[in-house]
This record gives sequence, structure tokens and C-alpha cells, in this order.
Amino acid sequence: MERGRHGDAERYLREAVAISHRSGSRMHRVYAIAILARTAAETGDIERAGLLWAAVELEEQAGPIGQWEGEKDAYAAPVLAHAGAEFDRGLGRGLTLTLDEIVAAATTTRKRSLPTHPPSS
Repeated sequence: MERGRHGDAERYLREAVAISHRSGSRMHRVYAIAILARTAAETGDIERAGLLWAAVELEEQAGPIGQWEGEKDAYAAPVLAHAGAEFDRGLGRGLTLTLDEIVAAATTTRKRSLPTHPPSS
């Protein structure tokens, strides 16, 4: 990603998210999703970045995540720099989903639409 090869980075990060999710490694999953959110934000897919960042917030709500607690700000800054209406829309949508649903969205290519839940009546 630092070399501008966002496509390659995204592919490897999707794989890292899938592996960490299957293995139950919350710490690795949160790092991979945070970096994937950064990739989405830096390539202009701000709504997807918000949706992915929702997974980070859901992980944090589940309890402490090891060294993430001390490093979160460094990972959050490049993502949250893109905060605004699009980001908030994705974040809001993501917070209505389960972690499994967000991981499924994170591990697919961007061509696939983001999951949604119909509004409650």
C-alpha cells in the first residue's frame, strides 16, 4: 500500500481478514480491517471505509484487543481523515450489521454492493 499498489494491498488484506476471522484472532482481524478501511478511504471508496471501520468499533465493544489499544490512533487517523457524510453513511450501515456480515463484505471485491438491513418498522 505504501508503494501505491492499492489493488495488491487490498487483495492481501481481504485474505488476512478472512484468515484471522476463521482463526478467531480478534487482534489480527482488527488490524487487517483497519488497514483495509484505510485502503478504501485512500482510493475514494469512503462509504466502504466507513462500513469497514464499523467492524473496528464492533470489535472494540467486545472488549480489549491487546496492543491495538495503544496503536489505534495511528491506524484511525488516515481513515477518519475522510470522515463526512459518505463515511458516516457507511459507518451507520455497518453498525446495523453483525461482525460476520461486515467480514463477508470486507472479503469480497468492491464490485459487490454493501450489505444492508431493511429499516425496522
